[in-house]
Amino acid sequence: MNTEGLDIPPMHRAADEGDVAEIQRLVSAGGDVNASWDDSASRGFFTGLTPLMLAAGSTVGSVEAVQLLLDLGADPLAKSGAGATALWLAAEYSHSHNVAILLNVGSDPLVEISNGMSALAVAAQADDVDTVRLLLAAGALAEPTGIPPQRKNVLPSTPLSDWSFESMRKYYTDSWPSYTIPLFAAAESGGANCIPILIEAGANPNFLDNNSGSALMHASSSTAVEALIDAGCSLHTRDTFDRTAFSRALEGNEGVEAAKALIRAGVDLEELDSYGRTVLLSLCGSLTIEVEMVRLLLDAGANIHATAPHFGTALHCAAQLFGGDRRGLLGDVIRLLVGAGLPVDIRDENGDTPLQKAVGDEGIDLSAVEALLELGADPGGAICHGAAAHVKMWEGIVSNPPALPENSFMLEGYDREAGLKECLESARFVLRILEKAVADRSVSA
Repeated sequence: MNTEGLDIPPMHRAADEGDVAEIQRLVSAGGDVNASWDDSASRGFFTGLTPLMLAAGSTVGSVEAVQLLLDLGADPLAKSGAGATALWLAAEYSHSHNVAILLNVGSDPLVEISNGMSALAVAAQADDVDTVRLLLAAGALAEPTGIPPQRKNVLPSTPLSDWSFESMRKYYTDSWPSYTIPLFAAAESGGANCIPILIEAGANPNFLDNNSGSALMHASSSTAVEALIDAGCSLHTRDTFDRTAFSRALEGNEGVEAAKALIRAGVDLEELDSYGRTVLLSLCGSLTIEVEMVRLLLDAGANIHATAPHFGTALHCAAQLFGGDRRGLLGDVIRLLVGAGLPVDIRDENGDTPLQKAVGDEGIDLSAVEALLELGADPGGAICHGAAAHVKMWEGIVSNPPALPENSFMLEGYDREAGLKECLESARFVLRILEKAVADRSVSA
């Protein structure tokens, strides 16, 4: 527990620092080993803390201080405002020797804090083999109890806008959050040492969390992926957001090693989601897109010519995505896709080119437009199809702004007029780029 900068009572400070001589001095002077200390700024977690809790879960983790406080009458069953005991804090900070001492004096191995995270889950999250073994031997459960029937892995049939708060609460809480499941916590740690231990203790490798996700979806390293697959975790499970372990691993560069491990395990690169998209199409239409991950898929043999109804090719998906502050990203993705063999003016089922898609949406990514033109895309169709109409649309909005809804509190402090004019100028700028490209082509011809 990091107590740096906190105003801690003397007994708690001595326990936190493992200063047994100071603890003995304070007790001789009438100090209470079960005194409670609150840090009001902590919103609950640092409230109701006893010296034993700090000694067990401090950076020092002094065995001598823990044993001394117990000998002096410290209560091992006391709980903080968030429900943490000395045992839970010792497990969080991987002090297995303190865990062993506290179990020997009757601490509850099933203890969990108010959000449902158990001592076993927090130990697994740290990939702490010794503590995990101690807790399991003392009766900790490898899986949460009271598990309801697993939900079918499908997206909600009712639009979210039509859901009541109660129906949403029931849908998202009729199973266990991932962080409360020890196997999921072990997968998230990036280590793989605790995974086989939990499986041997009875953890189901295909147990689903409250989003119908599996532990494999939370694996943050290649070793964790391999350990879970060896244990029988399915490659094909889809969560309530229609994601597989592979598509989740592709969300940002942090998952590259996990993604590589899944490819080695034989994941289906052409498996379709509920929209009929391959993994490559889905990634190229996602706000979490990264050039490295697109390259990984292409190098692994993903079909670059795959298409999906209403989405077109990967180039169409990337062209109409708005990168926002990640300037240049989509341009790099587009260059990669064209370099891998997609024609820059390839048409979708409606006859639209990627450039037409790029200028046809409200959010235009300039790097995508510039990359497509640089690669030889025909600007003429884009002017007729979207850019000119886009300018007219914003001119109409600026001259006659639509009424705001009554609950427009999210726009408080926002200069709406300036924002609309900025959108109009952006659309005009894109149109000028396209018109210049047409003119340049005429001159060169």
